[in-house]
Amino acid sequence: MICPFTRTVLIYETSYITVALAPWCARTQRDLRQLMISAWVAMAVIFPIYWIIPSSVPRRPLADNTWVARLLNLERAIDPPTVAFPSFHVLWAIFVGRLYRPRWLGITYAGAIAISCITTGMHFIPDVIAVFVIAPPLVHPQRAWKRLLRVTERIANSWLGGPSPEAHQ
Repeated sequence: MICPFTRTVLIYETSYITVALAPWCARTQRDLRQLMISAWVAMAVIFPIYWIIPSSVPRRPLADNTWVARLLNLERAIDPPTVAFPSFHVLWAIFVGRLYRPRWLGITYAGAIAISCITTGMHFIPDVIAVFVIAPPLVHPQRAWKRLLRVTERIANSWLGGPSPEAHQ
């Protein structure tokens, strides 16, 4: 099967530019710090998934030999097809999209990247859906950490419900 959607390659490739420019899009130091924390936590979570559960996307031949198609082929040569699940392109688009104002612009950008990931043949639909499932805790990892801490403390403290200290005397 041939990949006919080379027009969406430019949308797909913009993720590299927007990530590189993200520090200058952050309105405050807090926004920039949140972006960096989210990025580091996402890499710590997702990169092991690439190693433990490699997901392969068969690369379809491109319909033409334009400079855009050659650009996508260059990326294909650099990234192995086993780093597809979940799509880091979409996750970066979500992270960077949070910096945009008005908010709908960031949502639209993340949606466009998600669609281009599929239409360029670089990702399957589950690769993209997985990102939308795991993105919320990665967007604000501090909140996810506090929630996890509360749950584990509740579990740990529930074990204290055993015999009272007087029973040991």
